[in-house]
This record gives sequence, C-alpha cells and structure tokens, in this order.
Amino acid sequence: MIEIYPSRIGVKQGDCVPLESHQVKEPATLGGWLSANAKGFDINAVHPICIEVEGVAVPADKWSVTVIDRDTDVKIFPEARAVGAAAAAWAAVALAAISIVLILTMPKAKAAKQQQGDDLDAATATGNHAKLNSPIREILGMAKVYPDLLVPPVTRFVNKRTMVTTLTMSISRGNLAIPPSSWKVGDTPFAAFGSDLNYTVYGPGASLVGDSRARNWYPATEVGGTNAGTAGLDLSSSAPADAAALADSMLISGSTVSLLGNSPTFPDAWEAGTVVRLVTPDTFTVTTAGSYSRIAGALADLAPFVGMKVTLGSDSEIDLTVASVLPYVAPVPGIGGTPSMVTGSASPTTYDFTSGAVVWSVTFQGVTKTISLNTDYVNMSGLVSTITSQLSGTGLVAQDSSGRLRLIEPLSPYKGGAISQTSAPVQIFGSGPTYIVGTASAGGTPEQLASITLSFDNGTPFSGIAAGQQRLSIAYRGYRFQIVSVSGLTATVKRITDTGVVDNAWAGFTARTLLDFSMSGSGGAINWLGSFMGCPEYELATEAEYDVFFSQGLCYYSKSGNIKTSTKSIEVRWRDSALGGAWTTITHAYTEATPDQIGFTHKIVFPYPLRPEFQMRRIQPVEGGQVRDAIQWYGLRTLLPDPGSYEGITVIAMDIRGGDRLSAQSERQINCVPTRIYDNAPARSIKGAALHVCQSLGIDDSLIDMDALNAVDQDYWTPRSELYDMSHEKPTAVREVLQGIFTAGMSHLSSGNGLLSVKREGIQPPRGVITPHEMTSELTSSFTAPSPDDFDGVDVEYIDQYTNRKETVKCRLPGSLGLKVDKIQLDGVSDRTRAWRIGMRQLRKYQFSRWGYSVDTEMDALVFDDIDHITLADDIPNTTSSALIMEVEQIYSQYLLTLSEEMDWSMVAPRAVIRRHDGTVTSLFEPKDAGFHQVLVPLTAIDFDIVTDLSIEPARLLFGPSEQVGYPAMITEITPNQDGSCAVTATEYSPVFYADDDNYPPPAA
Repeated sequence: MIEIYPSRIGVKQGDCVPLESHQVKEPATLGGWLSANAKGFDINAVHPICIEVEGVAVPADKWSVTVIDRDTDVKIFPEARAVGAAAAAWAAVALAAISIVLILTMPKAKAAKQQQGDDLDAATATGNHAKLNSPIREILGMAKVYPDLLVPPVTRFVNKRTMVTTLTMSISRGNLAIPPSSWKVGDTPFAAFGSDLNYTVYGPGASLVGDSRARNWYPATEVGGTNAGTAGLDLSSSAPADAAALADSMLISGSTVSLLGNSPTFPDAWEAGTVVRLVTPDTFTVTTAGSYSRIAGALADLAPFVGMKVTLGSDSEIDLTVASVLPYVAPVPGIGGTPSMVTGSASPTTYDFTSGAVVWSVTFQGVTKTISLNTDYVNMSGLVSTITSQLSGTGLVAQDSSGRLRLIEPLSPYKGGAISQTSAPVQIFGSGPTYIVGTASAGGTPEQLASITLSFDNGTPFSGIAAGQQRLSIAYRGYRFQIVSVSGLTATVKRITDTGVVDNAWAGFTARTLLDFSMSGSGGAINWLGSFMGCPEYELATEAEYDVFFSQGLCYYSKSGNIKTSTKSIEVRWRDSALGGAWTTITHAYTEATPDQIGFTHKIVFPYPLRPEFQMRRIQPVEGGQVRDAIQWYGLRTLLPDPGSYEGITVIAMDIRGGDRLSAQSERQINCVPTRIYDNAPARSIKGAALHVCQSLGIDDSLIDMDALNAVDQDYWTPRSELYDMSHEKPTAVREVLQGIFTAGMSHLSSGNGLLSVKREGIQPPRGVITPHEMTSELTSSFTAPSPDDFDGVDVEYIDQYTNRKETVKCRLPGSLGLKVDKIQLDGVSDRTRAWRIGMRQLRKYQFSRWGYSVDTEMDALVFDDIDHITLADDIPNTTSSALIMEVEQIYSQYLLTLSEEMDWSMVAPRAVIRRHDGTVTSLFEPKDAGFHQVLVPLTAIDFDIVTDLSIEPARLLFGPSEQVGYPAMITEITPNQDGSCAVTATEYSPVFYADDDNYPPPAA
C-alpha cells in the first residue's frame, strides 16, 4: 500500500491521515511505479518528496532498485527541496482518474487533489494592541517603541490576490522627532517595502478627518478565523446538499426530462425554482475550418448565435464563445440512384424495454451512432420516433415498413453504400434482417447540417477537437436549467443563460434518449450563517464591509488535469436589528479559474445610522473532488464615529500591502525610535525630562530648586553626556519617575529647603554633624562581617541606545569570581559605560559598606536630607567628645572658645570640627588647649557668626583623635516619630564607593 501524506507532523500520533492511498497491483520498483503513474517523471531530477519503505527512508538513487508489492508499507512525504521543473512536475501527479497532491505551502486550505495554488499575499504587519484604560505612552528622551492602536486595524482584499492592512496608532504624547530610517516592520525598514507601504505622521492635535486610514472600523469578532484553523467562517455549512437524478437513461423532448430504467428517481427536495446542472451529450461531426474546429449536427437544442457564451464538454469541459453559425440547408434531389436500407425480417416482438435495455450501433458512410432503448415505447410509432432521433447525423431515418422496422436513406440525393449494424437486437429486426446496398444519385446537393465554430473569450480561435464523429455536450455556460415542475419521473425545465436569466424563448430539446447524461443540483434548503451583530450595543454604524475568501482558489479540473473556470455565488443580507422585519439581500457571483487563494471585500452604505445584523450563505453546493470552491466569510466590520484628531498625541496612519518582502520573523510589529522634543531643554537631557514631568503636573518653577538642578546639570550631566531615555507605559508615582530620572544621572531626588531638588551622589565633604547634644537616644552602630553570601558581582541590564535591545554589562572587582551576582535593571540608562559605573557603585557598597547607624534626634535632623554625607559622634571615652560653644573671643590670630564640656587632651594629635547653627559643619582643623573648658582655634576655622545668647541652637565643637573625628555616614532615611522626634538611619560613607565613577568598563566579551 502506498500512502501519500501532506506532512510528517502527527503521522506517528495518528493525527495526520494520508491524502490518498494506492494499492500496488503487482510487484514493481519504486522508480517504475512512479514512472508509470506520474506524468513526466524523471528519475534523475530533484524531487520534493521523501519515500519511506517499511519505516526506513530510501534515497532517491535507490528508487530504481527498491522492489515493492501489495504488502509493502510505503509512505510518501513532501520535502521542500525541489526547484524549477521538478517542483512543477510534482504539483499534480495523475494516477488514472485520481491526482496526488503534495501540500507544500498552504497551511489553512483544505487538502486538495489538484495542482497547488499560491497563498494569498497576506498583510501581516500589526501594531501593539490597544491598551484600554492604560495611560498613553510618554517618551522621555529617546526610546524604541511599538505604537499602540487607536482604532482597530483593517485588512482588505485588493485585486483578489493582495491584502492591504491599514493602521492608525499612537506613538507617544508630545512633539517627537522621528528619523524616517528608524521606522521598521519587525527588523525590516519601511524603505525596503517601497510603494507597498505608505505612512503619514501627524503632530499632536492634527486633523485626521481627510485620512481614510484613521476611520474607526469596528470588527465583528464572531466573523473570522476559527479554532479549526480556517481563515474565516466556512460557508459549507450554509450550502445546500448536492444531489442528482438517478436513472439508467433519460428521455428528453422539448422542455421535458423523463427518467428511465430501474428505480429512477428525482431528489425529494427538487421543486419549482430549483436550479440544476443538466448535461445532454449528442454526436456531432467535427471538421477543420481554417483555425477553427467546425462542429456540425443537431444544434436545435442549443439555438446558437454569434457571441453566445457556452460550455463545451467531451473528456473535459471548457468555456468558449460562439464565433460563427451556419444554418441547416435542406437537400436538393439528384438524378437516379437508390437508397441504402436495412429491413427487419419480422415485426418487433416488444416495444417495452423497461426490464431489459438494448443497445447497438449503426454505421453508414463512416458515421457510427449508438442506439439505446430502455423504456416502454408503446407502439411502432414510438419506436420509430426514438430511433430516428438517435440516428441524427447519419443520413438515415427509421420507418414502419408493413409492420417491420426499416432503416433507410429518406431523400435523394442518395449516398449509397452499405449499412452495417453491431449487435442488432432480434426483438426489433428478427433473426435475419435484409440489407440493401444503394447506389449514389447523380447531381443534387445533400443536406448541410447546422454548424458552429467557437473561440476563446479573448477571440482566439478554438481548434482543440479531433476531426470525425465526436460525442459532445454543448449548452449555455454552466449547463444550468431551472425546474418549472416535477411530476413523477418527468420534470419540466427552462434553460438559464450565462447571465443567470431564464431563457423563455428556448424551444426545448430535440427528442432523444440518453445514456451518458448528467443532472445534479441542490438536495436541500440553504441555511444562513449568522445572525451576527455588526457593532456593539448602543452604537450606530453608517457603513459596513465584509470579506469573502476562497482559501483554495476557485476552479475545477478537467479529466486531463487542465484548470477550468468555475462560478460560485453567495448571498449576504442585513437589516436594522432595532426594527427587525424584512432583510435586504445582496448576491455576489464569482467566476474564476485559479487554484491560488483569492479574496474580495464588499462595502455597504446604510441609508441611516443603525445597528445592523448580518447573515451569509453560499448558493451552490460544495462539489469537492475535481472542484476547488471552499468559501469562507473572512471578516465583517462597521464604521463607527471617531474623534478626527488626538489632542497632545503624535499619531501615525499607514497602510501596508502583504507580499514576499515582508519579514518572516514572528515579531512583525511596527516600531520606531522617536526622540522627545522639550520646550526649554535639549532633547534627551536629564534636566529636560525632570522639568517636563514637573511642568506636565502643573508644578510651578517656584517650587523647584532650579539652582540645584542647573548646578548638577552644568557640573555633571551635560559635560559627562549623561542622558535619560525611557518610554513610560505604565501608571507610576511621580516620585518614582523623578527618582528614576535622577538615578540615570547618578543622582537622587531631594526635597531640601521645601523645594523639589536634586543631589548628586559621589565623593563629597561632610554636610553636617550630629553630636550627642542633638541625640535623644544613644547612637546605635551595627557591623556586618564579610560572608560568602555577600554579592561579589553585579549584572546591570539596560536598553542600549544603538541596538535598542536589552543588554547586560558585568560589574566585577579584581579577583571576583562572580559566585553570587545581583542583577539590577536601569531605566533610562542607554549607554554601557554609565550602566557599568552605576553597577560598580552598587558592587563596591556590597563589598565595602559594613557599618550601619541609627539614632533619634529632636527636629535637628530635619536640616539634612537623604544621601547627605554627615559625621556622627557618640560619647564613648577616648573616641569623640562634643560641647556647646558658650562664648567666643578673638585673641590676635585665633579664637578663644569657651565650651560647656572639658575636652580630653590625652588623645594623639586631636582634631575638631564645628557644627554651625544650621547643622552644617566646618572643615577639619587642629585645636589647642587653652585651659579649663577653653580651646584656641584658627581664625580660618570659623566662617560664620557664632551666636551665644541661646536665641538659636548653639554651635557645637566636635573633638576627637586625628585618625577619625566621628563616624562618616550617609543618611538613608529620616522618619518622624510620634513624639515629634526624628529617627535617622545611615550607612557607612567611604570615597571607595565612587572609585569607578570616572573609569570605563572592560571590553565586552
């Protein structure tokens, strides 16, 4: 057994069944079997198939020696490796009356048995989904973004074979600079698509009224692709069932069709109005007339005229046009001669052939006719009439000769010559009929049968029929007839023209009996698919569009494998769902001859705004077999109101045509790299991003510490090219956004002086000091010993400004093994060097920050802010001491300070600092002992006016050994307590944390 599969996927699991199976009748080699059954097969060519015999793949060079028989298990799979003629040869492999198809490129089309057509050029570009109830994107700096849909995308069929998708998308709030080169579909630049892609960018608030791409087309989600894998709703379920008249033979006469034979029947569903396909062949004489084939014979059934659209059938069917018509010319008698004839030896013994049909052939002057009798002809008159009709074209007629049947040349001029019969029935002619050979007449003119020539629709002459006697069927295109009535075994019909109109002037058929007839049509009522609502409740639409998709193309295949034209129709109907009542029905007829996927988009303009409901159905049955006619309802959408413009948003409207130039990557989204344009700052600047956030919230400049912001910008951000690039797409607290902006600049958000401010973290002198005189609780110190659990590496993830992808930079200290690595993500940082520097800060803190501090003060701590470098002191003996400055007196080049406490001068090389009234601290200086509770300090040590009248907090002197005057710390948090005091938390401060702030990362591995 040879089985042919569309794919290997699912074969072992039983999910994939063979397209076809073929029995090997006798032992043969694989190559021999293919050569015998595959037209044009060449064993030396490259073939797009793989053959397995008993589960083992057989190389192509072994096909000619591998023997198979009826018990051999052979499986054939498609394999995408053929090129040129090889691929074409395997597109359709004829096996007797069956065709093998190797499905290669149409995943959504049903398996077919003819030449594989091309997939439709689908437009697959899409934007991001619409983000309902989510904030509109806000780009600060530069960032790669995937714009968000403002209205549903619309895909339409254009010129049958092409799909065009239109998109309208929000890029971001604000004014943007977008280089044309940054626009891409996936990774493919817009420019690569040429005229296949068109787009327009609209600034904030610009009108889109004149751009049809920006219209709000609502898609009905019930119509479209299904879980079964089809591209749309299959209309086969709405089609009428196919049925056929069953009979051994058919008698046609005038407008009546009668069924004959054993148990003949018409389908029960056939009634007045049913359209059927009725094929009634006859024997014609074909000759060559120049570039045409001339067809002569009984053409009264056809009633031809020049320009008539017909279908001609023999072994295959072809649609043609009548090019010329010659009418029947009666004979002109000749002189002399005698007719040829054959006369029965006895009268017919029966006229009823219902229980046993008889068939024989009559040949005269090289013309052979097959005569069949299969019903009750009642008497000699009925018998003579039916035989005469079947002798048409031979020059003979049947006659009643004294009760015996005679076949004779009826009129002069006689042709003469012998009449021969094969298997002449004894019931009619007796056992010994008499044959008389006539003689030809002199002169005269024999009758000229009516004849026609045909051409293709484009005017090219048709000459595709062999000369001689041919059995042909010819009728209006499509062989369509409408039933007028059905009574018992007889139906009355009228023919339908190629335009679908009933031909009331048609005179009917010439009476004859047929064995090779065909009569088929609808076997049941047509069902509607739907109803489907065109738009949501409480919405009103002004227009609608619907798409019809032929996933297998539209055509049929002749017996010889040629593609032929096929016509299929659908009906669409709609009505106002609020009113109900009568439907408005629209019919679409499609006539094509292509195995390629095709689609059509149709439009309706409603008389008034309404909420429509739709139904659709196909009119003709699904034929299958040699016909490719799968129809799917691909889409339905309605036009709803849209705003016409989008205040504050930059918008892109675009359309893109599908095709083989579209990127095949799974991510096929529209993207670009815009840069935000700030009103009062350079693009991408950290200062500009911070000011924009504040200004967009209505924060006045008077509430912003512009001096601090400008200072950090001028001292660090601008000269060091530190930028902020970020696309904000989620709801985030303003504080977090501002902190993220300043983090990208290695700084921190601050609220010093009651203003929104910024502080640069890094090497800095102490800003202040907290001594035991300000503390309401003892200073608590904690030490964390080095541990294997400490992070010895940091990996920093950031979006690189050049690749626009997430990159990772590794931060390691010399000797680090990276056994435990912390991974952090930096928003807004777009260069590798800055990401590395920030990561190294964090790593150095992990490695070298061991001390932590906590203490309570009254309101004194509120003069500081987070990340301030301060000095903490305690009153532990031999460490530091603090005292209030009670009096100040200048003595020559020094100040004499009177203190509230006695200092311990036994320390080695003591040093001191003074806490100013505002909490800040002076530089370190060397004090001198001046006696009980007094010290001398240099004039340069005091740079402020010391107030000693207790009208404000007194200044403090902090005294300690030269190795360390207090504990260097960085404030991490200041929290108010319920009793009005403040809780201060701090960590160790060390310049080593910032040792890499000006260094560069090692080259990327």
